[in-house]
Amino acid sequence: AFIHWACKIFKKIPMITFVRGDSTYGLKVEGYGRIILAINSFIDWLGIIMSDRIVTVNKHLKDHIVYKFNKNPSSINILPNNIIPYDKNTTKELSLKKIYKLKGNEFIISTASVLNKGKNLKLLLDVMETLKNNEVILFIAGDILSPKDKYREEILEIIFKKGLSSKVFLTGWLEREKFFALLLQTDLFVLPSFYEGIPNALLDALSVDLPCLGSNVPGIRDVLKFDELLFDPNNPEELKEKILSIMNNQEKYEHIRQLCKERKKSFIFDWKKEVVKLIKSFYAQKT
Repeated sequence: AFIHWACKIFKKIPMITFVRGDSTYGLKVEGYGRIILAINSFIDWLGIIMSDRIVTVNKHLKDHIVYKFNKNPSSINILPNNIIPYDKNTTKELSLKKIYKLKGNEFIISTASVLNKGKNLKLLLDVMETLKNNEVILFIAGDILSPKDKYREEILEIIFKKGLSSKVFLTGWLEREKFFALLLQTDLFVLPSFYEGIPNALLDALSVDLPCLGSNVPGIRDVLKFDELLFDPNNPEELKEKILSIMNNQEKYEHIRQLCKERKKSFIFDWKKEVVKLIKSFYAQKT
């Protein structure tokens, strides 16, 4: 939006902006200084105020834009990400048992994200430390965005200090086919982030009918909705108890799976068609 505002001014072209997250919040979590935050906030402000229509992914973001930028709520639409259909027949071979020398009877938990502080991976490591004596394995798919980022090293150091080297594995970035191969060998998907827009990794997990748990924060809450699927991102004990109840009770496991299947239905739609409808509606109002 910041880049395209000149087209709006000089060519009188209406501008529609898609907002998928709060970039200033992300930079703040990463520890950037006040100057960087101020510059980023200005860029956001200019892009938002120049936009004729804004499309965002959840109600929290809409409310944030209305409050912070004083935008008219009627100029903002909510359109979440959708579940992209996946053909299981295209899944690439990825044998976790063979690669990571597993016994085959482990309860496998997976998560996926960029490796940064906002993703709250340390909570999962705290929980895994308390589950060390159980047959539980955690796979973390994803990596840092910049070679200068030290967060991966921090995570590896925590894994070593907690004695989790045989319990927690970082896969790095996985291409889509291999990521789905990981999901199809997973028993439970957990997303502990402090904040999300509408997380695609969580939608991918729902798409293969995987039981999911997520932190009770905007974005994740929009996807999972049910209290039984949510936990406090600052409470490792709560997450531990939810994992144990799912691990040790097949009836509970199936109940969680069914709740996730119910939520999956809300995200099966043609996103492109919905975008076209929004744009047509916007131009119809302008004429």
